[in-house]
Amino acid sequence: MGKLKKITALTLASTMILTGQSVFAETNNNNISVVVDGSELTFDTQPVIENGRVLVPFRKIFEALNCAVSYRSNGASKEVVAVNGEKFITAEIGSNTMTVDGEEIKLDAPARIDNGRTLVPLRAVSESLNADVQWNGEEKKVTINKKAGFYKISSVSNDETVKADDGTNIAYISTVYPVIEGSSDFVKKINSEYKAQAEKFVSSAKTEFVEDAKLLYKEMGSEYNPMEFTLSYEVNTNRDGVISITNFDYENTNGAHPSYSKSSRTFNMTDEKELQLIDVLVGEQEGLEQTVYDAFISYLEKNDPGLDAEAAENLGSKLNDVSWYLTDDSLVMYYNPYEIAPYTLGTPTVEIKPENEPMLNLYLSK
Repeated sequence: MGKLKKITALTLASTMILTGQSVFAETNNNNISVVVDGSELTFDTQPVIENGRVLVPFRKIFEALNCAVSYRSNGASKEVVAVNGEKFITAEIGSNTMTVDGEEIKLDAPARIDNGRTLVPLRAVSESLNADVQWNGEEKKVTINKKAGFYKISSVSNDETVKADDGTNIAYISTVYPVIEGSSDFVKKINSEYKAQAEKFVSSAKTEFVEDAKLLYKEMGSEYNPMEFTLSYEVNTNRDGVISITNFDYENTNGAHPSYSKSSRTFNMTDEKELQLIDVLVGEQEGLEQTVYDAFISYLEKNDPGLDAEAAENLGSKLNDVSWYLTDDSLVMYYNPYEIAPYTLGTPTVEIKPENEPMLNLYLSK
């Protein structure tokens, strides 16, 4: 499952606080509007202002920002977890800090529960996901803009909490998948495939691990930690008719360490085709394989002191298995953990810029 740092990151206590420098009045909290990429959000619990910060229901805002979301309750501890690609956010209810990729961020207003809904600080949460946030005091309106793209891409989120017979939480399963706007058969096919992948992820987690989770809980009792399963995604590029998306797969089943992997797909929306690496690294197959080999042998020589002839031979047998995606200005190639290197090396990754690789197609320089 996705290369994700430990999912402690996205537990943002359930309400977002707007942490701008401007201070909002504590009165007249009604009718605060929140607009994300031009669409106004509808809340079942209205946003409020506390300590000059706007707080909003966590699920609605995180889902609008393309996150896989889960709410976790363990005794007196309650927290919100949000995952967007490799970005993890966690916020504990009542705490004046949230954690983003392992780094604590101080909040002016903590996440809290209001009318049965968890509220989180809006600006802090949005900016942790690299969104731009603007406050219009006269209109009492928050405008949030994510990174602009050529095509509009929205998300569908789902989360489930699996419980033991006594009601204890034993597993959390959360997914989010992309939905590309459009009515062509090509777009519909892409969207249906991402939906099916998310549904399969949930089904597999339940089929393969829920019974194990129940047995482990019976054996360990209060020492048991709920299993975690998260599928999220990141849009790597969305420009000039090209979309590149990476899915992140994460699972923590209380083994020696969590498991993660990722998978990427790149689409030429104009020509309605899914691109292969040879479409980007133009040339003959032999030249492509040599480019991959040279790039990763150099990576391994630099990062793996134990590199030997066997490891080099293993790489040579997996040149056609390399995964890749496009950013706005580079080609990124990678292997998942264990494919060509020990787990300790994580996800071996090589980035290639057009100026450093004559074979690189002009997809990156339009």
